[in-house]
Amino acid sequence: MQKDVKQGAEWYQKAAALGNTFGMIGLGYCYGTGQGVEKDDRQAVEWYRKAAALGNPAGMSSLGYRYRDG
Repeated sequence: MQKDVKQGAEWYQKAAALGNTFGMIGLGYCYGTGQGVEKDDRQAVEWYRKAAALGNPAGMSSLGYRYRDG
């Protein structure tokens, strides 16, 4: 199977839309790095914030890194 970051971002989007916190974190990563979507730091933080608000520890730490790194 070949790597397809755009399709990966689409699957994260679908999972996030269903309330899956791991999908939210994956989508935040995609926005933060510009993999599969246009780089958008605000969107990255928003997705990490949503995952953190739902109690996901990885979402909390990812949000913390974003705040730490600016």
